[in-house]
Amino acid sequence: MSIVIILCVSFYDFLTIPDDYDKAPIIRLDTILSTTVSLYLVLFPLLYLFRFIELKIQKTLKSIFTKTALIFLSTGFLPFICTVLLFGIVINHKGSFVNIQGDYLTLSKIFLFLMAIASIRALISFFIFKERNLIIENETKLSNLRELKTKAELKSLQSQINPHFLYNALNSIASLAHTNADKTEKMALSLSDLFKYTINRKGKKTSTVNDELEMVRSYLEIEQTRFGDRLEFVINAKEDVLQVEIPMFLLQPLVENAVKHGVSKVEDKGVIKLNIIKTDKGLEIEVIDNGPDFPEGLVSGHGLQTVHDLLRLSYGDKASLKWQNTPQKSISISIDKTA
Repeated sequence: MSIVIILCVSFYDFLTIPDDYDKAPIIRLDTILSTTVSLYLVLFPLLYLFRFIELKIQKTLKSIFTKTALIFLSTGFLPFICTVLLFGIVINHKGSFVNIQGDYLTLSKIFLFLMAIASIRALISFFIFKERNLIIENETKLSNLRELKTKAELKSLQSQINPHFLYNALNSIASLAHTNADKTEKMALSLSDLFKYTINRKGKKTSTVNDELEMVRSYLEIEQTRFGDRLEFVINAKEDVLQVEIPMFLLQPLVENAVKHGVSKVEDKGVIKLNIIKTDKGLEIEVIDNGPDFPEGLVSGHGLQTVHDLLRLSYGDKASLKWQNTPQKSISISIDKTA
């Protein structure tokens, strides 16, 4: 843009010198030098100053009308004041100072021109500010709706888990009620601990690994009472992971899946291992059992959809769920807490 302006001014000077028309070059070095100095020392700094003021106005003020009014002033009156000051210091071709009082017509034209530009800019800015405010309001509303939707989905998932819990536990208690009173009592107490965990954390979305492990132990004690020596479980979790926050009811569906589709299908002893390891990025959770292999493709009916939904709602794409049959049957979760 600077080069185009300089060339245009130089060519204009060439056209406005009729006496030396055949001698004056099209591109005049003195004109290029004077125009460059004018642009980079006077005009461009002023333009950058005006733009800086406008950006500050947009960031610090919230009222659309106030911002529009200040844009009008910075575009119209501020350049006009600078123009008046330049009129007072610029030397004309005769070497005398320009008399501002004697050149009202020129200043009036400049003033009207700047006011016209300022009015157009203010009008455009008004609609831009209004549109931005509408966009921000809509994004805020959408964000609130997404948050409410997420909370509702999490509550729905938790409500799906709890009845499923109760159904399995009561079936286990009923199966032992007429054969072993001590085991029935133990299972009932463990079930009481499970519901105490749920009731005390009503409305919460997350819990510590330690609290989730206590819930898993209560569940496995119920199932161990039912299966007897056929069920063995091992939990490996070091101290550094116990206070890490994870979604509520994240571990129990994994363990329940290992019991329902693993241990219950094994005639000999079934073994369940729960490993939780803290990594550089976050957390690794793994549940291993010696039951039948997972079927090929998507595992449906194994309670994994609930876990997948919890991870999606809590971490987005920062968590993953996968399962494998070799070298050992396992379900693993990776959670990236660094992002």
